[in-house]
Amino acid sequence: MNKSLISFNTSYAIDVQWLDSNSEMWFYGIPVCGEPCSAFNDLFLAQYADESITVSPITRLDVKELGLLDQLTTKYIFIDSAIYHPLEQRIYFSLGEAEINPSGFEFLYSTDLDGNLRLETDIATLDLQSQFPTQIIQIIYNPADNNLYLVTYTDGIGSDSLIGRISLLRLIQDQGVEQLYTYDFNRVDEATNRFITSIKLSPDGQYFGIGLSSSALTGVGNLVVFDLPQSRLLIEQETLRQVCEVFWSEDSTQVIYTQTDNSACMGRFDNQPINRLVAYDVRANTSQVLFEDKETPFFFLTGE
Repeated sequence: MNKSLISFNTSYAIDVQWLDSNSEMWFYGIPVCGEPCSAFNDLFLAQYADESITVSPITRLDVKELGLLDQLTTKYIFIDSAIYHPLEQRIYFSLGEAEINPSGFEFLYSTDLDGNLRLETDIATLDLQSQFPTQIIQIIYNPADNNLYLVTYTDGIGSDSLIGRISLLRLIQDQGVEQLYTYDFNRVDEATNRFITSIKLSPDGQYFGIGLSSSALTGVGNLVVFDLPQSRLLIEQETLRQVCEVFWSEDSTQVIYTQTDNSACMGRFDNQPINRLVAYDVRANTSQVLFEDKETPFFFLTGE
């Protein structure tokens, strides 16, 4: 196996993904540019040929060209989630402000590999019950039905603004998004908020598993499972410990999650020491502890 060190000429590369050709990959990261950069990050294409890598920008996001300058209240616009649709050969990505504020914006854009942008829909105003914009937490491509799904979060719902709302949306081409389900949950208190730690689609494309945890060191957690074909909430389990990472068994019958006893979950995309591994059978509606060590935290590695 030949190994090579690749320099992307960016401050860092996020979410590097191969394209179908296996000689091209795309990612988003911070561009190396002089101040002021109009975007905190951009999309890039890396092409491998003749044992060398050529990196070129797919997008050069600019608030003026996008018509967002008057709406921008912070310094940068920001890509927080992106996914490639293999049939359309387009990259779909969220675009919002680098800092969340009541007047902020959040859009779903897409681009082909030549950088031709297309505005798909405005996400920020999806839920008018909150003063805060709805945020795209994750964009997921489902190969089972070739659809794109969005998991969004809206803060500050309710008269006391202590309700968080998770929405599951399906993108419909040229029509925006279809809301499949919403899930409301209470914060623990004003100073300790629950947040999404993990989002995973089952291998058969039927279920979404979502983990929720408290920002407190010893807070409760939630395991939430949505049934896509039925557009319904299948499982809502509150646990005595935080739910950190969520995974699925190969046959999609068990959703597996990790828990930590003495530290807060680090959030999406972060691996961390854990104390417990639990499997929940979505058909039998039962759970069992697969492994537990209260004294010595361990790491759980998957083949993902």
